[in-house]
Amino acid sequence: MNQNQTSRYIKYAIGEIILVVIGILIALSINNWNEDRKARQQEIKLVSQLLEDAKNDSIFYQSRLLLFNGQISTYRLLLNQCDGRMESNDTITLRNETSPFTMAADQSIVMSNKIDYNDISDEAIKRRLRDYALSYTYITKAISNHSNLISSEIRNLAKSRNLDFGNNEAKLTEFSVICDIPNIQGVLRLCLGYSQNAQEQAERFIANNEALIVSCNDFFNN
Repeated sequence: MNQNQTSRYIKYAIGEIILVVIGILIALSINNWNEDRKARQQEIKLVSQLLEDAKNDSIFYQSRLLLFNGQISTYRLLLNQCDGRMESNDTITLRNETSPFTMAADQSIVMSNKIDYNDISDEAIKRRLRDYALSYTYITKAISNHSNLISSEIRNLAKSRNLDFGNNEAKLTEFSVICDIPNIQGVLRLCLGYSQNAQEQAERFIANNEALIVSCNDFFNN
């Protein structure tokens, strides 16, 4: 009799232990599910912000590319004019993005945003962000090189020749007065080279920007 009661008690105790373990496992599973859900919601929020920032960067750097393309054309015109390969042409108007010696602004909302995008777990996005950061380093350096050249070599010359770089509709002939400056062709070639480098780096950055946008969209479609 006592042996049967002991046996039933042991079975009951084991059953209680099993129920407690099952309860703990269920609680842990629910807690993990809640944590995963919160992490997913946070990641969705981060990727949404990243996508918006990348789209804004795209608009900005498309305008930088337009500026560099215009400056390259203008530097070539000025070189041809100073080298005597073309006559002064007062019909060529330099507007905005074709104005030479403009120091381009440089900014990336993605790179300057204080949000820690490193918390995103999606591997494709993480790879794109690494490429993005590298190409941003290159475009920043390219723009800085051109701006430093303009600041150190051109600005004082402009003042001495009363050239207005803020004029949105300057004639090419207005800049022809710089052709009598010693070694101006060398400076113009440097400007051209730096603008070409900035153009190449802008194209690279835009390509990485487009790839990042695709990866963000894929994140939401999967």
